[in-house]
Amino acid sequence: MAASPFSHPQKEHNMHDGNHIPGLGKIKRRDTYAFYDQPLIFSAVNVVGDLFLISLADEDLWMAVRITEGRLAAVDAGQIDLRSAFAEPECGEVIFADYANGTPPQVSYKLRGDPTLEQYLAEPGTRLKDDGEAPGTARPDGPTGSFQPRVHSWVLACFGEEIALDKVERHHRFFEEATELVQATGCSCSEAHQLVDYVYGRPVGETRQEVGGVMITLAALCTSHRIDMQHEGEVELDRIWGKVEVIRLKQASKPKGSPLPS
Repeated sequence: MAASPFSHPQKEHNMHDGNHIPGLGKIKRRDTYAFYDQPLIFSAVNVVGDLFLISLADEDLWMAVRITEGRLAAVDAGQIDLRSAFAEPECGEVIFADYANGTPPQVSYKLRGDPTLEQYLAEPGTRLKDDGEAPGTARPDGPTGSFQPRVHSWVLACFGEEIALDKVERHHRFFEEATELVQATGCSCSEAHQLVDYVYGRPVGETRQEVGGVMITLAALCTSHRIDMQHEGEVELDRIWGKVEVIRLKQASKPKGSPLPS
């Protein structure tokens, strides 16, 4: 599909339980296969029992195919890749729901073999599962794909969806690691407290710009210490894949409602 499941996580779409989608009917989500702020690839069933495989195709555009239980099971098991699931629909058509102008969506259809489908299809070989393992539940053989979704797969495998997407928990753990880094590179406790007071005495920044600032200043910090940040990220991700059970136990023992890790 043209859009990665991580391409547009900031925008909530309208392909939700209970919504009536022209061409699909009133749907209820059944199984979620990719999630980032919301389900991005999932199966759903309508009130008359029709089963669909649904995916985000582009920023405001969803695509769906009617699918039988047997074929969905093959897609779920990785026996049929995502490209084939949408390029070769059993019913012969792909349903598109475009929310660019809001609700209700503009619905259109493309027949199997339509060359304009190509721009929305996944790369050949992209599967929900590989060799019978669910993405994120088995340790990958090596780096594939960009770093952010691979970290998300680890967080899901280690903690589950609720903790993985808990924004408060993610705030606390990021702040903890950032503080440990500056401590390790020589920042004193007094300097850290002064900077916290300084930042919290200023207007709140814009989140995406601050993310950019974090990445730039981290890169500059690493360069000043002659550290390859990308290499160290890969080393740490590989290390924590081997410590999933230990990290789960630590998470389970942390004080409830506290920002402290233990």
